[in-house]
Amino acid sequence: MDIKYLLIMLLFIPIVSATDMCEEVVLPNKTCIMVTPTIDCTNYTYKVVNINTSVITRGNLTLLEDDKYYFNFSEEKGQYVIHLCDGTTGQILVERREDNMLAIAIGLIIVIVSFALLGLLSKDIPVKVYGFSIATIELVLLVFVMYLNELEESLVPILRTNFYAILLSAGLMGLIGLYRYWLRLMDVGDRLQPEEETKWNRKKWQ
Repeated sequence: MDIKYLLIMLLFIPIVSATDMCEEVVLPNKTCIMVTPTIDCTNYTYKVVNINTSVITRGNLTLLEDDKYYFNFSEEKGQYVIHLCDGTTGQILVERREDNMLAIAIGLIIVIVSFALLGLLSKDIPVKVYGFSIATIELVLLVFVMYLNELEESLVPILRTNFYAILLSAGLMGLIGLYRYWLRLMDVGDRLQPEEETKWNRKKWQ
C-alpha cells in the first residue's frame, strides 16, 4: 500500500471513532459516515435524492483508501436514494426509533421501589445496605437513561448491562444468605448436642 494511502487511513481513524458508520436505518439529523464500494470515476461526486420531496443534495467524495471513498450523511426524516458518480445507487431510511422510554422508566421505577422496600423492611443490616444501594444506583441509572434518550442514543447496551448486574448481585446475595443460614443451622446443632448427651447420661445413671 502506498504511504499516502496509509496516512489518509490514519487521519480517517479519529473521524470514524467520533462518528458512526451509516446503517440501513439512521436517525434524523445525526451525522454518520457513508463508505462507498470500490468505484472508478472521472469526478468523484455523489447525489442524495429525497424520494418524498425530490430534494437533491450534491457533494464531493473524500478518498479513504485505494478506490474507496466516503462522505458524511445527515438528513431529515424520509427515504433517500444515493447516486454515486459511477452509477451505483443505494437506499437509506431516516426515521426516529420507536420511543419506549415510558415503559423503560416504569420498569426501572418498579426495580427502585422493590429494592428500597427490601432495605426498609429488612432487619438485617447487610440486606438493608444492599437494598438501599441498588435502589440508589437504579435511580441514578434512570436519570442517565433519560439523558441518553434525549440524545437519541441506543439504550440497549446499558439496559442489558444493568439487567445482568442486578441478576449477578441478587444471585450472590442469595448464595451469601444460604451460607449464613447453613452456619446458623450448624450453630444450633452444636448447641443442642451437649444438652441431649447430658439428658442421656442422667437417664443412664439413675
